[in-house]
Amino acid sequence: DNADLTQADLSAAYLIKADLRKATLVDADLTQAVLSEANLADANLEGAELMDSYLHGANLKGVVNLTCDQIELANFDKDTVFPDYITIQWTEDGYFECCEK
Repeated sequence: DNADLTQADLSAAYLIKADLRKATLVDADLTQAVLSEANLADANLEGAELMDSYLHGANLKGVVNLTCDQIELANFDKDTVFPDYITIQWTEDGYFECCEK
């Protein structure tokens, strides 16, 4: 809870089911990090690098400063919970469209 991970290098970190509620992940490198089923509720992801990260089943409810540009570089599934201002529309062929409100 409330961890300050500003600019942390968490690339390829194994963080399955990690409790990162309210964490500050500003400019953190989460490239290839495995965050499946992690709880990132109310975290700040401003500028965080999510390239090839795994967010399957992760809880991103209440996350601030998350953009579609970041999401489009990550791997996730229909069980991933996004903040209210992000909408994911799945297509029949398994692709998605990300929209910011």
